[in-house]
Amino acid sequence: MKARNRWVGLLVGLLCAASTLAESKSIPVEDRNAFEKQFIECAMEKFRNGCLLPLFLDHASPKMKNPDITVAQIDAVLQAMAGKSGVYGVHIISKTMKTDLYDDRAYIIEMGDGRLMCFRLIFENTLDKWYVFSYQFSDDKEALRKILGIPIL
Repeated sequence: MKARNRWVGLLVGLLCAASTLAESKSIPVEDRNAFEKQFIECAMEKFRNGCLLPLFLDHASPKMKNPDITVAQIDAVLQAMAGKSGVYGVHIISKTMKTDLYDDRAYIIEMGDGRLMCFRLIFENTLDKWYVFSYQFSDDKEALRKILGIPIL
């Protein structure tokens, strides 16, 4: 009886997940390198006019909770940081595939005043479609040291 209940629970869980994915308005990322290029162009334009919002929101993973809130917050902070001195460059640090489910990419964003910020973007493959799964940014020296693997003064 316990085994049957587990299978019923598993089946209900899978059906719920499938219906959630089916109802999602997220658009799969067709080409992750083209997406990355758009992200870099947005950064070089000082994240102006909320260019990050449609890019990340349209392609947010159906599993992501409240992507509109988190993307809006990150967009506002990035615009404020870039607005003063601009963005000098976006440096691709790493691209790592973790199985065929995750594509983990790390960047250093160099501000016009020399400040550095790390940005991490993770794509997830769900039902053979790629979505933006996670993103993080920080200008903390410890985070920069971790991403670069070298001491930061």
